[in-house]
Amino acid sequence: MSRVSPKSFPQGIITKGHTDKNFQFLVLSGNVLLLIQSHLANLPPSQRRSANRAVFYFECFLWLINHPPITSTLDLRTNAFLSIQRLFYGALYSNCFLAAEVKYSGRQRLVRYFFKLLAELSKSSPINIFVYSDLTDSQVRECIAQFEAIGIDPVRAAKLMGWQVADRSANSFRLKMGAIFDVFGPDFTMELHQESKKHALAHSHYSNYANVVSRFDDFLRWYDDDPIDRPSLNAHVLQDPVFVYQLFWSFQRWHFEGYSERSQTQPTERVLANLQRQWIRIICWAKSVLVSGGLMCSPLGDVWPEGSKKLTRFLHEVGHHRYADGESLVSQKLLTQIPLSVTDKEATELLFRQIEDDFNKVVRWARREIDHIAHRLNVCIC
Repeated sequence: MSRVSPKSFPQGIITKGHTDKNFQFLVLSGNVLLLIQSHLANLPPSQRRSANRAVFYFECFLWLINHPPITSTLDLRTNAFLSIQRLFYGALYSNCFLAAEVKYSGRQRLVRYFFKLLAELSKSSPINIFVYSDLTDSQVRECIAQFEAIGIDPVRAAKLMGWQVADRSANSFRLKMGAIFDVFGPDFTMELHQESKKHALAHSHYSNYANVVSRFDDFLRWYDDDPIDRPSLNAHVLQDPVFVYQLFWSFQRWHFEGYSERSQTQPTERVLANLQRQWIRIICWAKSVLVSGGLMCSPLGDVWPEGSKKLTRFLHEVGHHRYADGESLVSQKLLTQIPLSVTDKEATELLFRQIEDDFNKVVRWARREIDHIAHRLNVCIC
């Protein structure tokens, strides 16, 4: 069996049990993968999630140690597979594999449900299973030491586990930067990680910006794979104002126009508004992190594509409506409606003229009501 190429990293970042939508199994494959997936579906929902997470971690662990592909159930009956299970349990308890913030109870749950999954598999096919419950505390430490003695490449481990930042509220986020790593290299990625750490500490909640980094990463993957003939991406071209200008215009077009292709649906007005808000955050992030950190220069003339701010106002938003031409936005927060298209002088004249008319209407209504009440009082007295 041939070994998995280090360049064939499974497209996915492990982050608190979630994986990227493009995750691909490379080591677990063939009949073994089909068997595992079928038994995962048979587990109770309360167990399925943890077991599924454990399988993803196992795939990443196998890739990390350059394990040969496991394709046949015969591979699960060997003594080598028994040793691999022991080593995997050591990895789950090691901070070199899972981040230090993962609680010990969470690690135990992964071990337990991975064992339960193997036990389920053994009901349909013989498997050599390592019984984790037989491990003493000292033996667990030995498993950890055995895994860490392999000397895992920190760059490969970083790419597997993601790049962690924490905001000023002590919330932890992992940045998805696999494509950034592949396109711009480890040095650029590590510098971006350091700048992102500083940026995160300036915010009380960083999830929106973590999503921004993910969008940028997805765009770079698409841009780098796009067959259109254009300058190749590398860290040096980000210091060319003309290239940066063209890159971010392409990014904007991909961000908005690519939605239909990615989701197979036409964007609603609310979706367009959300895309616009996210685009504004993308530009803010680029200025605050990429440009301020010296990783990229500003575009030519410091002209950034800013989308259309009109998109952030919904067609049926409370307090606003549009005229039939779809362009003139009218505020209903004033009693008197003033089109935004008129000049200040015209607006002032229109405003006071309509206020006077409205005031006269109210006075006439009040007079009629008073006359009505007076008439009824006179009738009662008589």
